[in-house]
Amino acid sequence: MKLAIGVIVAGFPMKVVPVDFWKSYERLAARLRSGSTAVTYYERFVSDAFPTDVARNQICRYTLAKDFDALLFLDADHVFEPDLFERLASHGKEIITARYHVKRPPFHANAFVKHPSAAPGFFKTVHYGKGCFEIDRGGAGALLVTRRVLEAIGEDWFRYQRNPNPAEPPDFSVSEDFWFYQRAQECGFSCWVDWETEARHLVTADIGREQYDEYLRHMERALTPALAAELVVCGYDEPLEIAPGVLIPPYRAMEPA
Repeated sequence: MKLAIGVIVAGFPMKVVPVDFWKSYERLAARLRSGSTAVTYYERFVSDAFPTDVARNQICRYTLAKDFDALLFLDADHVFEPDLFERLASHGKEIITARYHVKRPPFHANAFVKHPSAAPGFFKTVHYGKGCFEIDRGGAGALLVTRRVLEAIGEDWFRYQRNPNPAEPPDFSVSEDFWFYQRAQECGFSCWVDWETEARHLVTADIGREQYDEYLRHMERALTPALAAELVVCGYDEPLEIAPGVLIPPYRAMEPA
């Protein structure tokens, strides 16, 4: 496999990209060079274009212009384990993201589904997860995508503050990564998250599952039936007991009409 690694530094001057990011990147790159993976060749492409949708689209074009089989997005405000690529690739999915958490309370995971309790056109955060499961929307900070997906979507991969097509009006309503997941689904692809493989967000401290788990424990202690009905569980075979006598059935992706 020939792998493109797209590093997004939008919002960071190049000289102040966190050292911890480069350390985790070099550990991942060393593992790719070791020959212990299916990658026969890799190349890093760094984009500091702004806004972020412009940077991501720039990297997509670069990937397609060369003979790469897949693209791994790595955002410069993340840290990750050296085997991130292997763990994502092991599932054989065409679109798969690592689990990572947003930087602001309640630090929920960047994984969303079309849950029945969500308002029309909106998505619910996955509160509890296990293994690798299908999602409807996610992030692109640690995202592995095959070439076939990029080719199928065409020049409409990411949109956020500006429309990639200057002939069309700007689109401010959908985040750049949500737009990608939407376009991928419209092209017939399913999207997945590996809940057990985590990329951690960097702020003044790295943000991960611990902060969100603390939020969940507080919520469980004050659980009401109405709140329990809003919670989303994915990846489990049986209902998950989140408090004594409170069982949440796992969400199943709805079949196309």
